[in-house]
Amino acid sequence: MKILLGPNSDSLGENISKQLDLPIVNFNFKQFYDGETYFQIDDQVENEDILIIQSTYPNQEKSLLEVMLIASTLKELGADRVIAVIPYLCYTRADKRKLKGEALSHHLTLSYLQTSGVDSILTVNVHNKEQYLVQDSGLDKQNLNVLPFMVGEFLKEKKRSNWIIVGPDKGSEEDITQIANEFSVSYYIMEKSRDPVTNRIQTKKPNFDFDDKNVLIIDDIVSSGTTAKAACSLILEKGAVSVAILFAHVLSKPDVIADLKKEGDLLVYSSNTITRDDVEQIDISPILSKFIEDKYL
Repeated sequence: MKILLGPNSDSLGENISKQLDLPIVNFNFKQFYDGETYFQIDDQVENEDILIIQSTYPNQEKSLLEVMLIASTLKELGADRVIAVIPYLCYTRADKRKLKGEALSHHLTLSYLQTSGVDSILTVNVHNKEQYLVQDSGLDKQNLNVLPFMVGEFLKEKKRSNWIIVGPDKGSEEDITQIANEFSVSYYIMEKSRDPVTNRIQTKKPNFDFDDKNVLIIDDIVSSGTTAKAACSLILEKGAVSVAILFAHVLSKPDVIADLKKEGDLLVYSSNTITRDDVEQIDISPILSKFIEDKYL
């Protein structure tokens, strides 16, 4: 097996490459003046299994197209198996039609990846993982939940006691319950609703006393920051000593993170599926590398 670090793989791909100690596929890549992409593989890939590593944020469409160009070229050059490790996969939230006429972008994304030559895909904390994994797309799909690993790393660093873990909505209950049991801490699940037309979110005031508690909110994605900000504000009103929030993926603009941090000196953490310098990042390459080794090598 060889590894190809996509143009958008950042530090996570480099860390995985070092830990797996696989030969790296060399390629030439550039952008033309008109914005189109040039890609040329400059290595032997015939009869090889190739591991592509590339997140699809920022520049979702461009990053996704790059994965497809790479996969297609590898197959045309005789690669045996193409495994796309896409730590953050774009459009997974567009998997249900809430309003008439909406595009199911997620289904198209999986179809395009398969058509381009991807045999297997590995994602990290994909949205709505149950539906994602059972959906018949012809792809072998694997999804790794890194939140327990991240919580463990966080709690090692923070020596405080009296922690309680909070999930932002009912959809997070399974993960939150599992993590709380694993680390023997209490948990609470917030309630929220979203208007399908305006996309406005309302978070219900928690029926829980957070007095003297250190609170760790866990969520898969932050983009607008509306849910996270509302949850932090309500929890602080209920007497929490401190609040930290941990995301698998941070997609928001820098001003959203800056605004979040103003909520009671909030600490913001994320994995490094997407490289950021405005949050504390927890390196998930050890758990990703172990999964890749066990599943594909």
